[in-house]
Amino acid sequence: MASGRRIYDAEFHDWAVRIMTESGKPIPEVVEDLGIHPGTLRSWVSRARRNVSPSSDRPVAEPSPRSNAL
Repeated sequence: MASGRRIYDAEFHDWAVRIMTESGKPIPEVVEDLGIHPGTLRSWVSRARRNVSPSSDRPVAEPSPRSNAL
């Protein structure tokens, strides 16, 4: 039996977070427009604010400094 859980791709995550952060609309209004659960959007926005990829629980990799030692 299907769980009823929807899977959203990274583009949708990014788009939803952008709408939320750039429009200034409250979460209830944005989730109603997008048809997603408020907790889902809160999670994505929180991850984005922590500089984490919205499509993953892993932090965005920082470039490592190059070593001059050979």
